[in-house]
Amino acid sequence: MLDDSPIISDWLNHNQKKALNTYDTAIKTLKKYDLYLRQRSISNTEYLTLCKQDETTQFRMVNDFIGSLDIAPSSMRQTWSFFKSFLRWNGIKITSEDRTDFIRFKPIEKINRKPLTREIIKDICKESSLYYRVLFLIQESSGNRISETLHLTKEDFDFTSTPVSAVIQAKNTKTKTERHCFISKEALLNLQKFGINEFFESPKKLNAVEWYFWKIRNSLNLLERYPNNMYQVNIHAFRAYFRTMAVKANLQQDMAENLIGHTGYLKQYIRPELNDLKKAYTKLEPYLRIF
Repeated sequence: MLDDSPIISDWLNHNQKKALNTYDTAIKTLKKYDLYLRQRSISNTEYLTLCKQDETTQFRMVNDFIGSLDIAPSSMRQTWSFFKSFLRWNGIKITSEDRTDFIRFKPIEKINRKPLTREIIKDICKESSLYYRVLFLIQESSGNRISETLHLTKEDFDFTSTPVSAVIQAKNTKTKTERHCFISKEALLNLQKFGINEFFESPKKLNAVEWYFWKIRNSLNLLERYPNNMYQVNIHAFRAYFRTMAVKANLQQDMAENLIGHTGYLKQYIRPELNDLKKAYTKLEPYLRIF
């Protein structure tokens, strides 16, 4: 059970200063840790004291926590990254070599992912409120990571551009590289219907978006899961849909990778001009139409 230790609030504040999705993941990590402590009927102080006792006990306790996580292997590694930071904040340092030698993760399974279809996206949008319909159409038509979209502001957009473009700041991308993204006429029309100012004055946090998507998925009974327990229909599948449509539109691979912000092979040498990206997106846009 977590206590009200200042160290916990300091660690959260430290992550809050980094980025919105970083703070949300830190909160999720602490919730998983708190659940573990309650299941074991020990306090945070008792757990940390045992970890400081000796290396053998330390690795046994850490493996016990990692082994208790009922999440996908990739999510487990993300949780570990934040939990390791939490331990370090409490004076417990575990090196990369220690992790490799003594801490065990489930192997990441290569699973054939099922495609998100136009019909499913249409059903999701119909079931959603106007705000979320706009958000999901931006997701589907931009190829952004959800965290990237949630960081966009009205000032990042050029609504005079054809197609409408936005600049995703480097600090808000996974690769820490600034890039242009685009949204479809269909997404723009829905955005205008909702109100451009109103949309950007109502920013959502990642956990709120994931909760809403969970609610819509349950309402539509889209509950099929992969063997690793991940839902087949998830908020991140819009990005995969965009990349799949890029294949159908016969875009060059390098151009498609630039549009969604993949690093790709020798990415530093592939530097398309903005007009080239606009032409590629214009070719792709008909394949992204949902309604």
